[in-house]
Amino acid sequence: LAYVTVTTDEGSDQWKSARSLLERIPGAKDGVSGSIGSALDEQGVDWTNDVRPALGPELVVVATAAREPIVLVRPDDEQKLDTLLAKSDTPSVRAEVDGWEAVAQSQGALDAYRSSLAKGTLEGVDAFTQGFAVLPADALARAWVDIARLSKELGGLVGQPSSEPDLGLDWLAGAVSAQAAGCVLTLAIRATGGAHT
Repeated sequence: LAYVTVTTDEGSDQWKSARSLLERIPGAKDGVSGSIGSALDEQGVDWTNDVRPALGPELVVVATAAREPIVLVRPDDEQKLDTLLAKSDTPSVRAEVDGWEAVAQSQGALDAYRSSLAKGTLEGVDAFTQGFAVLPADALARAWVDIARLSKELGGLVGQPSSEPDLGLDWLAGAVSAQAAGCVLTLAIRATGGAHT
């Protein structure tokens, strides 16, 4: 249903650009850092020592058709990941899947994700490749949502699949990038049966 990737590599060009941009806005850097720091402090963790090593350079979240979120990371320190998960209020399981550490809320969700991968990946889905192709490759975050499928899922949730909402869209893709001149939001949509814009 959806795919989101976030750059967590502080040495990347995007992080450097974002840092530089925040430094030019009075109080912005301290405000952002303070808000994030306070939120993490409440959980008893620190970004530099606990979170960043547990995530690695990239964080990916996949929302499957079963509406089960799967989090994918490549941790620099697997013990840090275990410690971070242990501190979470949400129960989770994790396992290595295709070179990533996959984290899910249940073993059933993790097994279903593995089974789905055996049938094919998003790289083989035209709607996904079209959506990501129009986004900047170098971005802080990129996302893609299967609007057509999501509409069907919403119709099923309310128990009226025959009257599923028709949004007139196949997919939506978006990205947030940090540039010297400012932060850039890129959005792309594809209308049903039409070209993407």
